[in-house]
Amino acid sequence: MARHDRANTTSTERGLLHSYWLLSGYGLRVSRALGCLAAAMLATIGLLMGFGLPQHEPKQEATGTVPPAGGTVTFKIDKDHPQNPTKDRLTGERFEKALNVTLDSVVFRSSG
Repeated sequence: MARHDRANTTSTERGLLHSYWLLSGYGLRVSRALGCLAAAMLATIGLLMGFGLPQHEPKQEATGTVPPAGGTVTFKIDKDHPQNPTKDRLTGERFEKALNVTLDSVVFRSSG
């Protein structure tokens, strides 16, 4: 009712309520909410394939020396900087990785 009330609500609030109604139907229409979630997931997959995934997995190398008599150990960790690919961004391998990242973050909610 608040989105139809022109006397006690501001136009910004009515606009926000109207857009919420369009997207989810106030939670009464599950198909709208699931459709918006699917659209957001597809957009995320597309953006990850185009811009978000590095060309190769960054490799970490740890080298260290252990003194023969014991003592402290020092490690040096070298890590490559990730770079975007210059071509072939829309491949099956990148789609699978983008799908896994999106599903892990949306459905399974894993922190990694």
